[in-house]
Amino acid sequence: MILAQQKESHRACGLPSATRWLLASAFLSNIATGVQNLALAKLLYQATGSATAFGLALVADSLLASGVRLAVGTWIDGSAPRRVMMAADAVRGAVVLVVVGLILQDQHVFWVAAAVAATAVAKPIYNLAHYTLAPQINQNDLLLRYNSFRASVLQAGWLSGLALAALVMTWRGPVVALAATGAFYLAASATLGLVPQASRVGETRSTVPPVKWSEVFVAIRTVRGLGAHLLVTSGDFVLVALVNVAVVPLVAVYLHNQVYWLSVLDGSFTVGSLIMGFFASKIIRRVGYRHAALIGLAAECGLFAALALIHQAVVLIGVLGIFGASSTLSVMSLMTSLQRRSPAPIRARIAGVRGVGVALLSAGLLPIVTSVGAYSLPLGLTISAMMAGAYFLLVAILGSSRVLGRALLGE
Repeated sequence: MILAQQKESHRACGLPSATRWLLASAFLSNIATGVQNLALAKLLYQATGSATAFGLALVADSLLASGVRLAVGTWIDGSAPRRVMMAADAVRGAVVLVVVGLILQDQHVFWVAAAVAATAVAKPIYNLAHYTLAPQINQNDLLLRYNSFRASVLQAGWLSGLALAALVMTWRGPVVALAATGAFYLAASATLGLVPQASRVGETRSTVPPVKWSEVFVAIRTVRGLGAHLLVTSGDFVLVALVNVAVVPLVAVYLHNQVYWLSVLDGSFTVGSLIMGFFASKIIRRVGYRHAALIGLAAECGLFAALALIHQAVVLIGVLGIFGASSTLSVMSLMTSLQRRSPAPIRARIAGVRGVGVALLSAGLLPIVTSVGAYSLPLGLTISAMMAGAYFLLVAILGSSRVLGRALLGE
């Protein structure tokens, strides 16, 4: 009876077994990420007495990830992506557990930095492999549904990780929380091993020589709309970063620097993103990829303007929640369409180029906005609104029939 109910539930969900295991692994992996961020931040603060150390670690993480994306793209394009993802999570888990043992013997900042470096190297490898694997397992319209569910699963995993980290660190300390991180990474790796044999596509190494990087850039230049697609997708991720960096000064300036508001606002953004994950695929199928992206970008522009003008706590909570939903809609529209159009032999390197684009745009735009925001927070938020408006116009103009039309997003 129970098995019959489970099968009926699976049919109602409409997701194949391989897709469900992929989502389960993503959930466990993101729990690990949520726990890890808080645990490492606490350990670095204990070791150095400064919050700056964790900020520098995040900058180093971003720079290292960009280099790794370019270095391993060719290898991932010629490898079995599911096995690469399993190895990445297994290595992260094993290294973190080894570091925990070393910290227990001698709590030194070097070992914490080693954990940051190990996960920083494995994370972009995992993400590139997933970018390649998802369209293989979830073909055609199933890819959009999968990405929609995954957006909610990732946010749920993140929230669960933060809650678990707070609980464990309160009772047992950050070292035990870091050990839990390693265990969840290993569990995520093992879960990927449960993907049914019939769904393990592309797991035999190709005898065809890998496509050279020069041919990747030729494809970006010559495939109609692909270069523009990479540009607008990278910019959309920068808008998400802009709202994330705005949360701390919003709390400091308008909410009397009360720390608990950071969790409230961040939680509101996450919940908004989680909820939109359940509806995004339906919206995109109804209005199309380009129009869904335009809806999300227009909302982000208006919400940045609202943050610049309205400062009541309840309003800020609502605005951050809607921002989480709108950014999920636009990111999913642009990313899913990019996954669908990326040629399989160079799919990982297309994702790598996008990641480097995000890093470069962030390096160029974030310092400008944060510097202006330090002088005048409303002015900094207004500039963010103008950037969102510029990306809205860019997608609208490039997607018009007189320019690229449907070729912009490969529709």
